[in-house]
Amino acid sequence: MSRVLIVEDPLTVMQLSGPLMDIPDLEFDVFSDGREAMDRVSIAPGTFDLVAVGDGVSGMALIECVAYLRRMFRELLIVVLVSEDTEDQILELNTHGIRRAHVLVKPTTPDRFSELIAGMLEEDRRKTVEKRKRKQEGKQHPPNGNVQ
Repeated sequence: MSRVLIVEDPLTVMQLSGPLMDIPDLEFDVFSDGREAMDRVSIAPGTFDLVAVGDGVSGMALIECVAYLRRMFRELLIVVLVSEDTEDQILELNTHGIRRAHVLVKPTTPDRFSELIAGMLEEDRRKTVEKRKRKQEGKQHPPNGNVQ
């Protein structure tokens, strides 16, 4: 089961979230206040597999939310929703590890939003499986060549 936190204004969430309900094994929580959302993430680290945060949040600026999330959770998947993608904003997001491919300009389509989230979660699952497999292979064949 994957869990997503969406931090954005209620109207945008209503417009974009429909197709998310069709993704199997996906639950999502919604906050419109950035500070409340960051408090929620802090209280229960590891609860969310992905956070989608937009520039329509109240209580905390978008870049503050992203910086906080990245500082606290280096591996957390983050999608960013912006009203416009100026070069300065993209560069600033990039300094916090947000790739251009993970930034959506509003208005975006609900399908594009859900496809990006589903794709990122699937890629993360694949990487996790590969890590576990390599780790397991390492236990079976230690570096000195002895089999355990």
